Amino acid sequence: MTALALAGTTATIALAYTVSAFVASVFDGNKVSPALLPMFLAAVGFKFLQSWLQEFLAVRAASSAKQELRSRLVKASWINPSRSSAELGVLAGRGLDALDPYFAKYLPQLVYTAIVTPILIAVFWLTDLASGITLLATVPLIPLFMVLIGWATAELQKKQFESLSRLAGHFAEILKALGTLRLFGRAKKQETTIAEVSNDLRIRTMKVLRISFLSGFTLELIASLSVALIAVSIGMRLVNSQIPFGVALFLLILAPEVFLPLRAVGANFHAASEGVAAAAGVLEYLSEPADPSIQKSEPFELGEGLTLIHGPSGAGKSSLFGELLGFAPEQSRFAWMGATAESRRKLVAWMPQQPKLGAGSVVENVSGFSVAQKSLLNEALEFAQISEFATLNVENLSGGEAARVNLARAYYRLKLNSLEYLLLDEPTASVDLSTASKIRQNLRKLSREGVRVVVISHEKDYLPLADVVVEIA
Repeated sequence: MTALALAGTTATIALAYTVSAFVASVFDGNKVSPALLPMFLAAVGFKFLQSWLQEFLAVRAASSAKQELRSRLVKASWINPSRSSAELGVLAGRGLDALDPYFAKYLPQLVYTAIVTPILIAVFWLTDLASGITLLATVPLIPLFMVLIGWATAELQKKQFESLSRLAGHFAEILKALGTLRLFGRAKKQETTIAEVSNDLRIRTMKVLRISFLSGFTLELIASLSVALIAVSIGMRLVNSQIPFGVALFLLILAPEVFLPLRAVGANFHAASEGVAAAAGVLEYLSEPADPSIQKSEPFELGEGLTLIHGPSGAGKSSLFGELLGFAPEQSRFAWMGATAESRRKLVAWMPQQPKLGAGSVVENVSGFSVAQKSLLNEALEFAQISEFATLNVENLSGGEAARVNLARAYYRLKLNSLEYLLLDEPTASVDLSTASKIRQNLRKLSREGVRVVVISHEKDYLPLADVVVEIA
């Protein structure tokens, strides 16, 4: 980056010199030097190459930094489940994507400005001392106003990002509980709440935009006035024959280039402010201590029969479930099931804690929208105690009924592919007591048929049925 900045500065000075020397030669009636044209073309080509290389390297660095942060964030989400999935989704998605202007624009421009601006000021001083003093008096005004406006922008951007996270979290919670809300006739009420949160986000976003436009106007005004002040000073001295025409033109061409990097830093700062706020949230989350119960690495095998992974909510049971399936970063405890996560998942049929259903009927969701084996389909529906809802559309089901559809789908895949393991995360958490008892008995019976059933649950009703109990404190 330093080499590119020096090369770009050299090209800028060469362009200003060749143009001023050519115009001065024409106006003074002197012979134009034949070296000016090759120097001008070389400077233009070099400037273009420097700009392209700087952009290319900045984008690549931004992509690498985002990938690293996103990888660390996903890994931390397994060992530190203290944030909601919606908040993590905003951080890993919109938040880290907003870092593109920060890594690709703001930071490279900041480095470029720190190198280029002192060099151009030094060129002014060496070329004309009076112009150098004027420039030195006006240049600090832009960083001063950038700092003052930046303080206000950073606070507003932080609140705007918090509003976005709050809206995403509230919307995700409504989606999870939509069946229950519709059952009790409270779904319409949430429209007002979402509208209020959305309006709050809109207001904060407009505040950020107003500050950004105001700061952009302020920086442009200061830079224009500073260049005008230098131009007036040079013009007055040129009229009084106190400065050669070629030198005056060279300084006038170069003056805007001194302020251009500073103006670009200001503009890119506002473009990157959302990413800065998101990065602060990511780093804060990464610095939080991990749950020690999820850091255990002792390997254990899932024996025959029904294995119960038992413990209170928040103890890390679902994280262990993700590890077993190969989704979590730590996988050593289950490496004996397969060398890779892909080979491990080929051995299992599984049911997540949150229902994952597509549009369509219960039957279509159980069979995977393919031609179903009718006898096996009926067996899966009976196993999950969902036969009576087979013809219904899944959007008409409650949360517990949707969970039973997930269970039927897992059972259907288990039998269809003759798999060895059935993994279930809280299969009866939202099911009524009578139906839950029947499902537990079906799981017990299935484990006696040679299938290794693994149940993750905080319910104590599974304890008398389990052959192996793995307690997570």
